[in-house]
Amino acid sequence: MQEVDWSRLKAHELRALAAANAVVILPIASIEQHGPHLPVMTDTRLGQEIAHRAARKACESGRPTWGLRRKRRRRSSATRARC
Repeated sequence: MQEVDWSRLKAHELRALAAANAVVILPIASIEQHGPHLPVMTDTRLGQEIAHRAARKACESGRPTWGLRRKRRRRSSATRARC
């Protein structure tokens, strides 16, 4: 299985993914108090886990993943990316 957590990759591995127009799934979540029973990082951890699962599912399904790539003329176009 291919690594989906890019924080574990080395610089040369990230450059190879960038050259292949890899799609980035960026989890965005809040850090807030949930009471004495949960840590403040609960939403962040949930967002990260959902992003990891989505990336794994996209790679395992064999279906193409589509993303947006900005061209020089400042227009966005859909591009196909590989896992």
